[in-house]
Amino acid sequence: MIIMKLYVDDDIYLRDIVDSDEEYKRLYSWCLNPSVYEYFEQRVLSYDEVVNKYKRRVGNEDVKTLIIVYKNKEIGLVQYEKMDDDDRKKFCILLDNVVSIDIFIGDNSFYGLGIGSRVVKYISKYLLSNFDMVIANVQSSNSNSINMCLKSGFKELRKVDYSDTLGNSTKNILLYLR
Repeated sequence: MIIMKLYVDDDIYLRDIVDSDEEYKRLYSWCLNPSVYEYFEQRVLSYDEVVNKYKRRVGNEDVKTLIIVYKNKEIGLVQYEKMDDDDRKKFCILLDNVVSIDIFIGDNSFYGLGIGSRVVKYISKYLLSNFDMVIANVQSSNSNSINMCLKSGFKELRKVDYSDTLGNSTKNILLYLR
Protein backbone atom coordinates (compact mmCIF):
# COMPACT_ATOMS: atom_id res chain seq x y z
CA MET A 1 0.00 0.00 0.00
CA ILE A 2 1.34 3.40 -0.98
CA ILE A 3 1.00 5.99 1.79
CA MET A 4 -0.04 9.40 0.52
CA LYS A 5 1.78 12.39 2.00
CA LEU A 6 0.66 15.96 1.49
CA TYR A 7 3.21 18.58 2.52
CA VAL A 8 1.55 21.60 4.13
CA ASP A 9 4.84 23.42 4.74
CA ASP A 10 8.37 22.70 6.01
CA ASP A 11 7.08 21.60 9.44
CA ILE A 12 3.78 19.86 8.66
CA TYR A 13 2.67 17.04 6.43
CA LEU A 14 -0.47 14.91 6.27
CA ARG A 15 -0.27 11.17 5.75
CA ASP A 16 -2.80 8.40 5.24
CA ILE A 17 -4.02 6.57 8.31
CA VAL A 18 -2.46 3.10 8.53
CA ASP A 19 -3.72 -0.22 9.88
CA SER A 20 -1.42 -0.82 12.86
CA ASP A 21 -1.67 -1.26 16.62
CA GLU A 22 0.60 1.76 17.06
CA GLU A 23 -1.77 3.93 15.00
CA TYR A 24 -4.86 2.77 16.92
CA LYS A 25 -3.14 3.30 20.29
CA ARG A 26 -2.24 6.84 19.23
CA LEU A 27 -5.80 7.56 18.08
CA TYR A 28 -7.15 6.09 21.32
CA SER A 29 -4.87 8.32 23.42
CA TRP A 30 -6.12 11.36 21.50
CA CYS A 31 -9.73 10.30 22.02
CA LEU A 32 -9.10 10.28 25.79
CA ASN A 33 -8.32 14.00 25.62
CA PRO A 34 -11.34 15.91 27.03
CA SER A 35 -10.96 18.71 24.48
CA VAL A 36 -11.22 16.11 21.71
CA TYR A 37 -14.14 14.03 22.95
CA GLU A 38 -16.12 17.06 24.11
CA TYR A 39 -16.53 18.29 20.54
CA PHE A 40 -15.59 15.32 18.36
CA GLU A 41 -17.21 12.24 19.91
CA GLN A 42 -19.03 13.69 22.95
CA ARG A 43 -17.83 10.74 25.04
CA VAL A 44 -14.73 8.65 25.64
CA LEU A 45 -14.51 5.78 23.16
CA SER A 46 -13.18 2.40 24.22
CA TYR A 47 -10.05 1.13 22.50
CA ASP A 48 -12.14 -1.40 20.54
CA GLU A 49 -14.50 1.37 19.37
CA VAL A 50 -11.52 3.42 18.15
CA VAL A 51 -10.12 0.41 16.26
CA ASN A 52 -13.51 -0.38 14.71
CA LYS A 53 -14.09 3.23 13.69
CA TYR A 54 -10.69 3.90 12.13
CA LYS A 55 -9.89 0.44 10.71
CA ARG A 56 -12.79 0.98 8.27
CA ARG A 57 -11.17 4.22 7.15
CA VAL A 58 -7.81 2.77 6.17
CA GLY A 59 -7.71 3.09 2.38
CA ASN A 60 -11.29 4.43 2.37
CA GLU A 61 -11.62 7.25 -0.14
CA ASP A 62 -15.23 7.99 0.91
CA VAL A 63 -14.11 9.19 4.36
CA LYS A 64 -10.49 10.18 3.85
CA THR A 65 -8.60 10.29 7.15
CA LEU A 66 -5.15 11.85 7.32
CA ILE A 67 -2.78 12.04 10.27
CA ILE A 68 -1.26 15.46 10.97
CA VAL A 69 2.50 15.21 11.45
CA TYR A 70 4.29 18.24 12.91
CA LYS A 71 8.09 18.16 13.06
CA ASN A 72 7.96 14.37 12.60
CA LYS A 73 5.49 13.82 15.48
CA GLU A 74 1.92 12.66 14.93
CA ILE A 75 -0.32 15.17 16.70
CA GLY A 76 -3.84 14.93 15.28
CA LEU A 77 -6.03 14.19 12.31
CA VAL A 78 -8.03 15.81 9.57
CA GLN A 79 -10.72 13.98 7.65
CA TYR A 80 -13.06 14.80 4.83
CA GLU A 81 -15.97 13.25 3.00
CA LYS A 82 -18.28 14.26 0.19
CA MET A 83 -21.64 15.33 1.59
CA ASP A 84 -24.52 13.10 0.55
CA ASP A 85 -27.93 14.28 -0.67
CA ASP A 86 -29.53 13.91 2.78
CA ASP A 87 -26.93 16.09 4.52
CA ARG A 88 -27.05 18.73 1.80
CA LYS A 89 -30.87 18.84 2.06
CA LYS A 90 -30.76 18.95 5.86
CA PHE A 91 -28.42 21.96 5.72
CA CYS A 92 -30.12 23.61 2.69
CA ILE A 93 -26.99 23.42 0.54
CA LEU A 94 -27.94 23.62 -3.13
CA LEU A 95 -24.59 22.67 -4.65
CA ASP A 96 -23.99 18.99 -5.43
CA ASN A 97 -20.21 18.77 -5.17
CA VAL A 98 -19.63 19.66 -1.50
CA VAL A 99 -17.17 18.19 0.98
CA SER A 100 -17.20 18.40 4.78
CA ILE A 101 -14.08 18.45 6.94
CA ASP A 102 -13.24 17.65 10.55
CA ILE A 103 -9.98 18.28 12.37
CA PHE A 104 -8.57 17.83 15.83
CA ILE A 105 -5.20 18.21 17.46
CA GLY A 106 -4.98 15.32 19.90
CA ASP A 107 -1.98 16.57 21.86
CA ASN A 108 -2.70 19.73 23.89
CA SER A 109 0.97 20.74 23.91
CA PHE A 110 0.52 21.69 20.25
CA TYR A 111 -2.48 23.98 20.81
CA GLY A 112 -2.10 27.65 19.99
CA LEU A 113 0.73 27.22 17.49
CA GLY A 114 -1.41 27.83 14.42
CA ILE A 115 -1.02 24.24 13.22
CA GLY A 116 -4.77 23.69 12.85
CA SER A 117 -5.18 26.88 10.82
CA ARG A 118 -2.29 25.95 8.56
CA VAL A 119 -3.73 22.47 7.99
CA VAL A 120 -7.27 23.75 7.37
CA LYS A 121 -6.02 26.37 4.88
CA TYR A 122 -3.97 23.77 3.03
CA ILE A 123 -6.54 20.96 2.94
CA SER A 124 -9.31 23.39 1.94
CA LYS A 125 -7.28 24.68 -0.99
CA TYR A 126 -6.48 21.08 -1.94
CA LEU A 127 -10.18 20.10 -1.76
CA LEU A 128 -11.43 23.15 -3.68
CA SER A 129 -9.53 21.88 -6.70
CA ASN A 130 -12.08 19.02 -6.82
CA PHE A 131 -15.15 20.34 -4.96
CA ASP A 132 -17.32 23.46 -5.22
CA MET A 133 -17.52 24.10 -1.49
CA VAL A 134 -15.90 22.99 1.78
CA ILE A 135 -18.14 22.86 4.87
CA ALA A 136 -17.14 22.75 8.53
CA ASN A 137 -20.00 21.85 10.87
CA VAL A 138 -18.86 23.16 14.29
CA GLN A 139 -20.63 23.16 17.64
CA SER A 140 -21.43 26.78 18.47
CA SER A 141 -19.76 26.37 21.88
CA ASN A 142 -16.45 25.40 20.21
CA SER A 143 -15.08 28.93 19.86
CA ASN A 144 -11.50 27.75 19.19
CA SER A 145 -12.55 25.76 16.11
CA ILE A 146 -14.85 28.52 14.89
CA ASN A 147 -12.05 31.08 15.17
CA MET A 148 -9.61 28.71 13.45
CA CYS A 149 -12.01 28.30 10.52
CA LEU A 150 -12.64 32.04 10.28
CA LYS A 151 -8.86 32.71 10.34
CA SER A 152 -8.55 30.15 7.53
CA GLY A 153 -10.93 32.10 5.30
CA PHE A 154 -14.23 30.36 6.07
CA LYS A 155 -17.43 32.38 6.34
CA GLU A 156 -20.47 31.65 8.46
CA LEU A 157 -23.25 30.11 6.38
CA ARG A 158 -25.93 29.62 9.03
CA LYS A 159 -26.73 28.27 12.47
CA VAL A 160 -28.35 24.83 12.47
CA ASP A 161 -29.96 22.44 14.90
CA TYR A 162 -27.89 19.29 15.01
CA SER A 163 -27.69 15.98 16.87
CA ASP A 164 -24.29 15.01 18.23
CA THR A 165 -22.96 11.44 18.23
CA LEU A 166 -24.98 10.71 21.39
CA GLY A 167 -28.21 12.02 19.88
CA ASN A 168 -28.21 15.20 22.00
CA SER A 169 -29.56 18.34 20.34
CA THR A 170 -26.92 20.99 19.81
CA LYS A 171 -26.66 24.32 18.06
CA ASN A 172 -23.99 24.24 15.40
CA ILE A 173 -22.55 26.76 13.02
CA LEU A 174 -22.00 25.82 9.39
CA LEU A 175 -18.93 27.52 8.01
CA TYR A 176 -18.05 27.40 4.34
CA LEU A 177 -15.27 28.16 1.92
CA ARG A 178 -15.67 28.47 -1.87
